Amino acid sequence: MKKEFASTIPDFATQYVKKEWAYTGDEYGFMSFSASKKWLKLQYHTADNKWNFTENIADMKIGGVATKHCWYIPTDGSEGKAC
Repeated sequence: MKKEFASTIPDFATQYVKKEWAYTGDEYGFMSFSASKKWLKLQYHTADNKWNFTENIADMKIGGVATKHCWYIPTDGSEGKAC
């Protein structure tokens, strides 16, 4: 068994891929994926700037969702592009 961070590109793959973005671990977020026969769309979503997090939940202001990263990955192996 080998431990690798999700943002690490394994040595065997470095000639095929380029890191465009990596999760920093300092915020809550989630990934969404959608696909067609020609591409995969990957998005990272997190809290938008309307949120106000406080120690007292009654004082917290709820905001919305911001998409911080979006990438189209072609199924033919060609280079992806930002959404």
